Amino acid sequence: MELSNEQLQKIVDAVTERLGAVPTADPGPEGAVAPEGAAPPEDSVPGRQSVPMVQLPPEFYRSQREIAERVARHDERLDQIDKRFDELIHYVDKRFEQMDKRFDDLIRYMDKRFDDLIHYVDRRFVTMQWTIGIGFTVVTVLMTVYNFIG
Repeated sequence: MELSNEQLQKIVDAVTERLGAVPTADPGPEGAVAPEGAAPPEDSVPGRQSVPMVQLPPEFYRSQREIAERVARHDERLDQIDKRFDELIHYVDKRFEQMDKRFDDLIRYMDKRFDDLIHYVDRRFVTMQWTIGIGFTVVTVLMTVYNFIG
């Protein structure tokens, strides 16, 4: 179904009447609406028609500012969280270094104890060897002396 130009004009007039006075201008760099009757910007494209713009209520801009402020506060909070996280990572790294040092000390201590234990067992074994050797020597000497005497 095609609409004639007259029908389209009636629709545009009805919408314009319903919305009230609608300024027609190109949006500015921040999307602001130019006041009614303002000259088009100098850098506008020739031959381009201006688009009718709706004037937004001040509450909209207030809410946009509030949202921007909230986002800024959240950004600051996230920066603080990042800083705390970095500090925690540094603290955890420091604790790991301390634990590594402690484990190294414990390993050295256990190695020393093990070496001392091996030395002690070796000393006891050598002492026992000598005692058994001396015992056999004494028994052999006594048996030999007893054979000569008896």
